[in-house]
Amino acid sequence: MTPTSTAAKAAYARKRKRTPEETAALVAALAVVYRRTRSLAATAAETGWSTSAVQRFLDEGGVERQAPGRRAISPAARAERAERAARVYARTGSVRATAKEVGISYGHVSRLLTEVGVPKHRPGRRPRQVAVPEPVEAR
Repeated sequence: MTPTSTAAKAAYARKRKRTPEETAALVAALAVVYRRTRSLAATAAETGWSTSAVQRFLDEGGVERQAPGRRAISPAARAERAERAARVYARTGSVRATAKEVGISYGHVSRLLTEVGVPKHRPGRRPRQVAVPEPVEAR
């Protein structure tokens, strides 16, 4: 007996034994979604499979997965983010305030500022304002 509703058909398809060709097609479809979302949880939510099933299929298919907890960022996007962090840091003078405004972690802001060569002051201290002496008029 074959199920008639869409949900029942999906559940039936999950439970029955797949041929190698069907499995390869499933892995390819999951890989396309995973490469776009770069997240097991997002891939699982979009495809209706559990996170562990998505992980198992991707591993069986030899799909290279991203390290957990890290998000890939292109070099151009990283440079743009570093420039923005440098501009905000120049205005605020604080790594913590820069991190909050830019929306990235304190450590990431610190690394970006070091990469672009922005001199940082010691934590908890503002850069010293040096008073420029006024020229003395000759009498």
